[in-house]
Amino acid sequence: MRMTRPHCLPGTRSLSSILALLLSGSLQFRLLGLYKLEVVRAVQTSKFQILIPQSLSKPGKGYDHRDALFGIPPYGGSIQQQVFYADTDLCDANNINAKGGYPQRSDGSAWQTPFILLVDRGGCSFVVKVRNAQRAGAAGVLIADDLCLCDRPDCKPETDEVCETREPLMADDGSGADVSIPSFLLFREDADQIKQALMNNQHVRAQMSFKVPAPGARVEYQLWTAPSDFVSRSLEQTFGLAAAALGDRASFQPHPYIYDGISAGCQTETGEDECFNLCLNDGGTVPLTQTMTCNPDHRELML
Repeated sequence: MRMTRPHCLPGTRSLSSILALLLSGSLQFRLLGLYKLEVVRAVQTSKFQILIPQSLSKPGKGYDHRDALFGIPPYGGSIQQQVFYADTDLCDANNINAKGGYPQRSDGSAWQTPFILLVDRGGCSFVVKVRNAQRAGAAGVLIADDLCLCDRPDCKPETDEVCETREPLMADDGSGADVSIPSFLLFREDADQIKQALMNNQHVRAQMSFKVPAPGARVEYQLWTAPSDFVSRSLEQTFGLAAAALGDRASFQPHPYIYDGISAGCQTETGEDECFNLCLNDGGTVPLTQTMTCNPDHRELML
């Protein structure tokens, strides 16, 4: 039987940081957590490519990946360095073995700075991993996903293994303001190949490149949240200042997704509503946790 792992994305950002990113001209900014703020662009402006060995290189667009929603990418530039595999989740800042991992060094030397560090997903937040890698001297970080997406044809988990029903995103856990290096999330199928090469003590050199976002007349952003989302209340109450500052340079679009309250168990056999004020239509519909609301006109007005 195929098991799935829930999609959970905690994290917050201050109003000032949101406004700064929107005004910076970046056409992609996504804030996910109990609320989700997303600026959408037509094409991804970052690229990840393996340069050495050539057998791992993917011509054209390079490797499919997802950008972190924290850190400071060097827009208009790139990071081209040797890749080391930490062979750990890098969650404990006091237990980082820079002389370990792969490829193994015969002289027992530590990871030579600057470098790109490949780290396993799991055990702690993305921010903790990238912060610890930054303190160890990494110029960039690659997070190797440990699960495959259920809807991918090459996703064939074992009987006792889980798969992901939704695409993972590298959300900020609310403490990522001190992280200054960029990071990518690699899908498991790709990450496994890179890890295998490194564990075979092959030299791997990669490039993380970032185009300057195309200038545009306005920023487009979208917002999801739910009535039960109390963390986002401060954003909803204060974001009007940012919206006013953006003026005609911005376009806002809410997304009212609807969740099946019956399937979620909101309605008992006796017809009692278990989800309380989250439900409409006697428990028949309920807003998805990381979406805005069942009916934005009736539930809440954003901005």
